[in-house]
Amino acid sequence: MEREGQLIAFFYFSDDEDAAGYVSLRRAGDTAANAGLLWAGLLRSKWERGLKPSEATAEIEAGETVGWGSACLVPGSLTEKAAFYRALIEKAKSL
Repeated sequence: MEREGQLIAFFYFSDDEDAAGYVSLRRAGDTAANAGLLWAGLLRSKWERGLKPSEATAEIEAGETVGWGSACLVPGSLTEKAAFYRALIEKAKSL
């Protein structure tokens, strides 16, 4: 997830587990951590509408924003970007 061109969090989902979530990066500060509450509410509202996590993610990728600012998901297939995300996760572990 990006805000103003900076990576601030990881957003994940699994239809098999009926789960989705938001994990902020420590280096992104309190704003990113607090935004997690807003994203959790957004995900919950989509879940209550009966959407699968992948469907909720598709709506969010289509441009839905959260009230606190311009954070957005970085679009693209996890399959296409798997190596990038694995490297990013390893980098995040060191922060």
